[in-house]
Amino acid sequence: MSSPQEGLELYQRVRDYQRQADPHGLGYAVVDLETTGLEPQDEAIIEVGVVLLDPHGHEQLRWDSLVNPHRHPGPTRIHGITPDDLTNTPELGTLAPGLVELLRGRVLVAHNIRFDASFLLPALRLELGAAALPRKIPQVCTMNWARSFIDTPSRSLVRCCQVCGIELASHHRAIDDAAACAQLLNHYLGVIASEYELFPHGAPWGEQLAKAVQLWQQVPRCESSQVARALQARVGR
Repeated sequence: MSSPQEGLELYQRVRDYQRQADPHGLGYAVVDLETTGLEPQDEAIIEVGVVLLDPHGHEQLRWDSLVNPHRHPGPTRIHGITPDDLTNTPELGTLAPGLVELLRGRVLVAHNIRFDASFLLPALRLELGAAALPRKIPQVCTMNWARSFIDTPSRSLVRCCQVCGIELASHHRAIDDAAACAQLLNHYLGVIASEYELFPHGAPWGEQLAKAVQLWQQVPRCESSQVARALQARVGR
């Protein structure tokens, strides 16, 4: 767990990014989850990683935490998380205000976003209420876009990273997968910038950046002290 001062400083950084946003949008929140299984209606989140990027794909900050699901963590052979690892870790409800603030105003990004969004967004709404998030959140899936930007026989995160020369430090560790996904998106943005004839209007999802800011303007904020405590409560591996 971080100190209260660290939680407050992180919250202030997030708010500064929001205040200094590019006129075309705030940027991206790249997420990755580890879960107890594959079905969101039956399983639970046990780790979350978030990497914030500006609209140009430059990294702003990283945040991650284990999450106590009050159940067995599931396939330990895949994610490496044991029951002992989850002892004294925060519940999702404790972390939720901080997670929502990290997502605020940004396009949500993941590699196979259908999976991550199907767990994360309903879970946050369950913890904080339906009004805590926009009804629809603009999204980009780096897996779905892979073959538009790289020549790869497989759209898996591991293979996409290999093709692009991106280091994937520890696959199935949430923050490492989120960081790799963020670098993959940065690679796509680099291709877009260098191939004007193919992308004369910029990123195909460019309009989503401004839309994300607009949609979140209608969503009330959690109390700043509550958000700072949530960001502070993180417990990493």
